[in-house]
Amino acid sequence: MKYLQLTELAELINGSTPLKSNKKFWDNGTINWFTAEDLRNGSEVINTNKFITKYALDNTSIKLVPKDSVLLCCTASIGLIGINKIELTTNQQFNAIVPNKELINFRYLFYFLKSYMSEFEKKASTTTVGFISQKKVKSILVPVPSLQEQEKIVERLDKVFKNIAENIELESNKNYEHFLNSYIENIVMNTQYQKYEMRDIASFEGGSQPPKSKFEYTKNVNNIRLIQIRDYKSDDKIVYIPKTLAKRFCNEEDIMIGRYGPPLFQILRGINGAYNVALMKAIPNEKIVLKDFLYFVLKSKKLLKYIESKANRTAGQTGFNKEHLENYIVFIPDINSQKKFVGNLNLFSKLINQLKDNQQQKIDKFNILKRSILQKEFSYE
Repeated sequence: MKYLQLTELAELINGSTPLKSNKKFWDNGTINWFTAEDLRNGSEVINTNKFITKYALDNTSIKLVPKDSVLLCCTASIGLIGINKIELTTNQQFNAIVPNKELINFRYLFYFLKSYMSEFEKKASTTTVGFISQKKVKSILVPVPSLQEQEKIVERLDKVFKNIAENIELESNKNYEHFLNSYIENIVMNTQYQKYEMRDIASFEGGSQPPKSKFEYTKNVNNIRLIQIRDYKSDDKIVYIPKTLAKRFCNEEDIMIGRYGPPLFQILRGINGAYNVALMKAIPNEKIVLKDFLYFVLKSKKLLKYIESKANRTAGQTGFNKEHLENYIVFIPDINSQKKFVGNLNLFSKLINQLKDNQQQKIDKFNILKRSILQKEFSYE
C-alpha cells in the first residue's frame, strides 16, 4: 500500500470572514459563504445560508473553492467534515481540501478523513480551545490504492452508509413533538377564545451589542455574563462584559427569542445575564397572558412558519423584523384556563423529552456503527 502526505494529493485553501461592518462585502451578496451551520442536515453542501459579494472575493484574502472538495473543520467543532457540491467560500474554521483528481477520488478522501478525525479529536482536546494546525493537516499520511480500487471502496461505503442513513431518517421522522404541537395549535388558533395581535399580549425588548474589544473571559465582581444565542447550546466559551456596558437583562424564567438563524426564531430559557442584539426578550402582559402560557404560544409551529415567510437577509444573516411578530394573530383563553393548559403542556413536554431521549440513543448507536465501519475500512496495520 502506497502512502502519500495530504499535501501531495490536494491543495489546501484557508477560509476567512470578510469584515462584517463593511456592507460592500455582504449586502446583496450572491457568492456562497460556508459555515458549520450549513452541515446541519448532512455532509453534502448544496447551498449556504450566508453570502458574500464579488467585491469581497476580489478585495479580501478569501478564495473560491471548486465543487467536489472536502471541507474540514480545524477549530471548535473538530472533525466536522463535508463535501461541497457547489462552488463556495468558507469561514476561517475550515480548510478546503481540493483533491488532485488524477491521484485521489474526492469521496475516498472524504471517507478516509472521517475515519482519521478521532485522532485529531484526541490531540485537540488537550488544549483549551480545540485546534488543528494546517501543518498537521498537510502531513496526514493517506493510503492511496489505485483509482479503480478507490472507486470500489467508495461504492461499497456509499451503499452501507445510505442504508444507515435511511435507518437514521426513519427513526428521526418519528415526530413525538407532533402531539405537543397539535395541542398548542388547537389552543392558540381556537376562534372561541379572545382574539389578539401579539403586541397586545406581550412586548419584545431587543438586546444591545457591546464592542468585542470589551469582552472578558473570566468572571469577576465588576463584570456580568453576556448571553449569546450559542450559549443556550454550549458553555464552552462564556463571555463577560463590564457591568457599566450592560443594558438589557434576563433571568432563567424569562422567554428569549433568537432573532437570527439558522435555525430562525429559537424560543429559549434558562440563563441569567445581559443579552446581546441577536436576542429579544418577550415580556407578557400579565393581565392577559401567563408567562408560561406565552412560552408555548411562541413555540407554535404556525407562528414559526409565519416568521420564516417574513424572513429577510442582511449582512449575510437571516432574521426577522419585530413588527412581523407583533402583527401575528393569536387566540387566548382566560387566565384560569391557561393555568390548566400549562399543566397539561408541561406534562406532555416531560413525556416527549423521555421519548426523544430513547430516540437519540438509537440514532447514536447508528453513528457508532458508521465510525466502526470506517475504522475497519481504513485500518492497514
